Amino acid sequence: GLPTTKDNIFPKNLNRHHINLSKTIEIEENKELDKAFMKRYEKLNIYEMKVGPYVVMLPKSVNDLVFESKILKHCVQNYAERYAKGKTNIFFIRKANEKTEPLYTLEMSVDMSRVVQCRGKHGIDIENDKAANKAFKMFLNKIKLIPKESDKYARIAN
Repeated sequence: GLPTTKDNIFPKNLNRHHINLSKTIEIEENKELDKAFMKRYEKLNIYEMKVGPYVVMLPKSVNDLVFESKILKHCVQNYAERYAKGKTNIFFIRKANEKTEPLYTLEMSVDMSRVVQCRGKHGIDIENDKAANKAFKMFLNKIKLIPKESDKYARIAN
C-alpha cells in the first residue's frame, strides 16, 4: 500500500527505511500495549526535560522500544510489557538537536529512586561518554525536585 515514490523504491538509507517499515507493520500488532504506553506517558511526562545539550524522553509506543533496540543493538524491546504494566520506567537520552537518533536508554526503578541501568550502543555504559554522563547526572538531580505521587498527601497536610 505504499506509494511508488523514488524514496520508497530507492531509499537513501536502506536499514533505516527497513526499520521504519517494520515499525509501521508492528504498530498494528501492538495496539493494546500502545494504549498502556500512552497511559504511562501521561503519568510520567513530568520527567521529560532538556538537560544541557541533551533531552530525556519517554517511549510512546512499543515500536519506540523496538527502534531503540535495533539502532543501539541492545535488549530494551524485551521490556515492553514490564514498562506497559508499570513494573519499570524507561527513558531515552538523546542529543537535543537529534531527538530521533537513539543515544542512551535509561531504566529507572518504579518509584524513580534508583537507576537500574543506562546503556548506549552495544550496551556501552553512559559513564564512558563525559558529556552525556554530565547531562545524565543533571537529570538525576532535577528529578529529585519533582514530587513523587506518594508525597502529594504529605504536601496537602502541610
